Amino acid sequence: MSDDRLLGVMNTYVSHNYQRNEYEENFLNAIAETLAGVIQRRQAEERLKFMAMYDALTGLSNRALFEDIIRQTFASAKRNNERLALMYLTLMVLSQSTIPMDMMLEILF
Repeated sequence: MSDDRLLGVMNTYVSHNYQRNEYEENFLNAIAETLAGVIQRRQAEERLKFMAMYDALTGLSNRALFEDIIRQTFASAKRNNERLALMYLTLMVLSQSTIPMDMMLEILF
């Protein structure tokens, strides 16, 4: 557990009535803490990646993700000698509006 959160379960299999000594206990704790650190770092990286590509309020993809997808799509079309058309509309009227965000989301979806 880390910060009172269960991150996983680690089992050890030993013979019946086996008694671990202090060295083994410390070794297993060190392994568990190392694995917890790796798991927490991976989770933090995933959170940061999500925050970089999605809007916090709506959960919709943001401009950075959109541009990344467009770059990949154009590269794929070029690689495969395919035609590609892009129509990009911006909703500046909504971004400068006095309409509350929840109403804007209703309009969009």
